[in-house]
Amino acid sequence: MKFYLAASYGRFHEIRQYSLALEEAGHIVTSSWCKGEYLENDADLLSPQYEHLAHEVLATDLGDLSNCDALVAFTESGDVSARGGRHVEMGIAIGMGKRLFVVGCCENLFYLLAEHSRFDTFDDFLRWLSSCDDPEYIDLRHRERIKNSV
Repeated sequence: MKFYLAASYGRFHEIRQYSLALEEAGHIVTSSWCKGEYLENDADLLSPQYEHLAHEVLATDLGDLSNCDALVAFTESGDVSARGGRHVEMGIAIGMGKRLFVVGCCENLFYLLAEHSRFDTFDDFLRWLSSCDDPEYIDLRHRERIKNSV
């Protein structure tokens, strides 16, 4: 399957390791942001001197979301000072009818759409994924369910 990994940019190095683990398991990770292709501190993208780069990053992220089969949202517990781009990415994935997985707590109401696809840890998610006979079939069933519920 092709996955987009959505998380707080402060978790860059952790998510990069998860990306490598998924690729090692034979999956494709479409998230360019966690492959070291952007600024180490994404807050710089909000400054006027990086405006052109910011638009390139946005276009790339939207393309990455479009090219995935599923979004894996890495949530935060407690008070988080992150700006919340991962919530926007989750909303875009919902709008595109993508399969949703949540690793961590249910941060807001929309994370309930992942239904039975929430895992306490990335290792739990990876174990579940490796036990699936045909993840693409699971994805097709999910898309049909989403179509019928709208």
